[in-house]
This record gives sequence, C-alpha cells and structure tokens, in this order.
Amino acid sequence: MKRRIFNLGLIFTLALSVMACGGKKDESKQADKKLGKLEVEIPKELKKNKEAVAYIETATAIVDDYALILDNYLDIVSKYDGKSEEDLSFKEKVKLTTATTKLFANIGITAEKWDACEAEKTLVYSNLSDEEQKAMDVVLDHISGRLIQLEEKYENIDK
Repeated sequence: MKRRIFNLGLIFTLALSVMACGGKKDESKQADKKLGKLEVEIPKELKKNKEAVAYIETATAIVDDYALILDNYLDIVSKYDGKSEEDLSFKEKVKLTTATTKLFANIGITAEKWDACEAEKTLVYSNLSDEEQKAMDVVLDHISGRLIQLEEKYENIDK
C-alpha cells in the first residue's frame, strides 16, 4: 500500500522535475534528513540576471519542499512498519489515511508550483545568452541530480 502511494506521488512529481521551479521556503528548515538542503551555486554568468537568480532560488526551494513532504510522511508511516492492515487499530488507520491525504494534497500543491512556473522557465531561458544558457543547463542538471537522489532514496520504501 505504501509503495503504491509513494510510487504514484513520486512518478507524478518527478515527471514535472524537468521543469523545476516553485515557491520559496523557510531557509531555516533542513530539506532532507539524509541528503540535506539543496545547495546550488549561482554561476557568475547568471548572477546579474535577476530573473535567472529568482528562478534558481525557487527551483531549489521546490525540490527542498518535495523532500520535506516525503520525509514528513515517512516519519508518520514508519511507526506502522511491519503491521498488516488487519493489525491496525481504527485510530491508526485514521492516522495513516490522514497522513496519506496530506501527502497527496502537499504533492498536489508542489505540482501546481512546478506547473505554474513552466512559463517562467521558458521565458527566463529564452532571454538568456548562449553563455548564460550553458550556465543554466549546469544548474538544471544539478537540480535534476537531486531529484534522482530522492528517487533512489525512496525506491525501496516498502522493504
């Protein structure tokens, strides 16, 4: 059951990962307990471009949000590892259902941020010089690499 839930959420969100962008998050929160906060150095070619810098900052924030969503869900669900559905009390089933509902709601919000920012990404990228586009490609590859790390971290979630 957990695997199916995570796979759906993970596939849905990762499908949008190529178009990374979104809202800002409280900088004081650690994004992921194992991997830590996504650190992206703004390339010198992009530092003077306010739109590119804003895009990079929001893209990294949304990846951090995604990691927090999954970690928070795992914190709740891991308490019930090894229990079959028949062994769960009514209260435990309600907690799991609530946690799963919040997971999907939060992933939905995150996906909206990705989607809403697609036009921004296209606009920002199209206004960059060739040199700036190469620098942006490096940043986007770094962000995609983090999403792959998250996918690997959660690939054996049900074991």
